[in-house]
Amino acid sequence: MQTQRDWRPVDPIGDDWLGAIVTYHSLFRSTEMFLAHATDPGHRTLVIFDEVHHAGADAAWGSSAQAAFAQGAWGILAMTGTPFRTDRSPIVFVPSEGGSARPHFRYGYDQAIEDGSCRPIQFVEVRGQTTFRTEDGVVHSVSFDDAEVTQLGERRRLRAAIEWMGDGSIAGKLLEDANRYLLALRKRGDADAGGLVVCIGCDHADEVASYMAENLLGRRPIVACSRLHDPDDPDPANALRLFRASHEPWIVAVNMVSEGVDIPRLRAVVYLTNRLTLLSFRQIVGRVVRTDTTNADDHGRVYVPADPTLLNMARSVTEEARLLPPPVVIVVDDDRAKRVQIEGEERRASSPFETIKTVGEQGDVFDTASREAHAVIVTCARRFIDREGLTGTDPESLALVAEENPELRAALLELRPDP
Repeated sequence: MQTQRDWRPVDPIGDDWLGAIVTYHSLFRSTEMFLAHATDPGHRTLVIFDEVHHAGADAAWGSSAQAAFAQGAWGILAMTGTPFRTDRSPIVFVPSEGGSARPHFRYGYDQAIEDGSCRPIQFVEVRGQTTFRTEDGVVHSVSFDDAEVTQLGERRRLRAAIEWMGDGSIAGKLLEDANRYLLALRKRGDADAGGLVVCIGCDHADEVASYMAENLLGRRPIVACSRLHDPDDPDPANALRLFRASHEPWIVAVNMVSEGVDIPRLRAVVYLTNRLTLLSFRQIVGRVVRTDTTNADDHGRVYVPADPTLLNMARSVTEEARLLPPPVVIVVDDDRAKRVQIEGEERRASSPFETIKTVGEQGDVFDTASREAHAVIVTCARRFIDREGLTGTDPESLALVAEENPELRAALLELRPDP
């Protein structure tokens, strides 16, 4: 195929020209060339857009797509796993309503689970207490059980939860629980089971990798980031290739393992980033929905801080899989919630934001089969497994089973922690 560099508007399309695979950016840079090809009277052009949500109708890539193919293409097939844009603008060549696409054909997550082409997902939340000093110098202690926290307070609470890497912290518990789960999978025969930790930035990824090396793994995990802190870390592209081909259990990444990156052996994701758009969340969760027919009990697992926005997005994923009635929500101890007000907006501060400490606690677990287990059941399940020496399950999965088995649930609750 000719390129923009050597193409001239008078050049014909050769008879041996069958097609081309190009990026949206290449289409943007060579719009006139593709327009000429699409309108050439001697040919019919079929255009297939993959992940078409990247082409917003009012954005540069969308505008170039419309200019090149709106009039000349014989047919257009637009596909995406994300039928909306974060800016809620329309997607080119796709009917939309209220910022979401209305496809002519939908193959949803629920159908994909039924067909076995996608695996079900479990979401495990970690709750706890955060203590931080805001820019005005005031120290706040806020837990994930506190009600009516301001938007600024929610952002500060989440930032503290994912940044603080001390002993017993929320982030530390997320990593510890996920690593324990991964080790259990490997012992049960899934020898290549891998996990992904998604971080805020390179400094954060470096702190996470150092924490995991010192407290969990005994060696530094693979890190994929555009700016490296350790001379043993490969560059990001090589890091992805290395992890994909290796038996290493963990990769710590920043904006590298997302849409379009396929690592079939990923089984768990630890969500340690403050990316709070549904698009980003679904892309990250999507790394562990790829099915693996070699595993009889095949499901992905995502560990998240109990931030309301993250949990709402997780619910949207589980509720999309309409295999059973909507999940039953178990509410325990409503009186523990209190109002927390963190006033003001982000502005020029007298001192930088500072996380003082976080304390992680067991949270609930829920899945795409509409099952939900409260934190108390998960804690009891962990004690039960330790007492009985079980090796064929894990606390979260056992707790979910117990919610459908009254006898098992009663047996677990006998191990309820003392109040």
